[in-house]
Amino acid sequence: MKRFILVFIGGVALLVGACDSENEFTSRIAPLDSFITSVELPLGECVIDNLVNPQGVDVRDSLILIRDNSLGRFASIYGMSGFHIVDFVHRGRGPGETSNLLKVSFCNDSVICAMIASETLLYYNVNELLDGKVLPYNSYTLKNNYAFSTIAPCNDSTIFFVGKNLQDKSNSTRFCICNTHNDDVVYWGEFPSQDEVIKAAPADDYTRQTIYQGWPQICPDKTKIVTYYYYALGFDIITMDNLQVNSVFYQYSAVKPEYIPQLGINVIRENEDALCGFLDAACTNQGIYLLYSGKCFADATHDIGRYILHYDWVGNPIQCYKLPIEVDAFCIDESGNNFYVCYNNESYGEILRISIK
Repeated sequence: MKRFILVFIGGVALLVGACDSENEFTSRIAPLDSFITSVELPLGECVIDNLVNPQGVDVRDSLILIRDNSLGRFASIYGMSGFHIVDFVHRGRGPGETSNLLKVSFCNDSVICAMIASETLLYYNVNELLDGKVLPYNSYTLKNNYAFSTIAPCNDSTIFFVGKNLQDKSNSTRFCICNTHNDDVVYWGEFPSQDEVIKAAPADDYTRQTIYQGWPQICPDKTKIVTYYYYALGFDIITMDNLQVNSVFYQYSAVKPEYIPQLGINVIRENEDALCGFLDAACTNQGIYLLYSGKCFADATHDIGRYILHYDWVGNPIQCYKLPIEVDAFCIDESGNNFYVCYNNESYGEILRISIK
């Protein structure tokens, strides 16, 4: 993710550029300080090379799924030995095409889900993709009465997203679960009470949802979700059966809302002295893994990192893994023995497999 400022006009996010701002933080407890031990990992092996710009990776059942911002397509499937199988989610305006793929991942062994344009999910059958049938078999688009940032499918009939019901005047709820068959929604979860920026943020616009743009990751058995943040250095663990939220924050909002009277809108400006939040996440049924740069927003390379932090599902720090290179994204395989990372240099991108055992 790159540095930007979001402006919401009529529910549409606009990029208006970055800026400097004063440091308003009283605590700078870095996540790295909470880990007693760390492990330096070897470089590993290149599995796939000569990619354009890989920005996401997932593995399941001997398949590697890649989100790559190439000229003609966004998503591809490869075998574990690196041979190319199929491209899908092509760039365009036709069926199954888009101009903006935000995330693609395995829902289970037989289904891949692609999130496009922040409000629509496309569902693909893995066996059909392997046979060369590249169109989705189903799709779902959120209705207009919710403010949200990202969506994660829990199963065929349920999705989780970070957002709020626009009809709720309190502007406090930030997590939602939606039944895609009847559009029923349960929403809950308050913003951190210790966050002074949130307290001062306007209650009648999208500022709070912009600050806490969360990226959810669902554990394989679908019982828990971890939502990590970019503008706040922390994460929330959500238990699905009772919707309990357990929060772990090292630093609250790393931004400053500012009202522009000429436009009648609020903008979100980064605090360049603040630490950047987490960059990517992966999880197993036993633990959470978060990619971290350890850099402030002022650092031009704050959006790539070499630290993968391992927590249990209570939020306790377990292990810090230090990679030999800085990467854009990662995942962990089903065995829990290997990281797959997206590495980009000035000329091309690669997928590397790094053993953690």
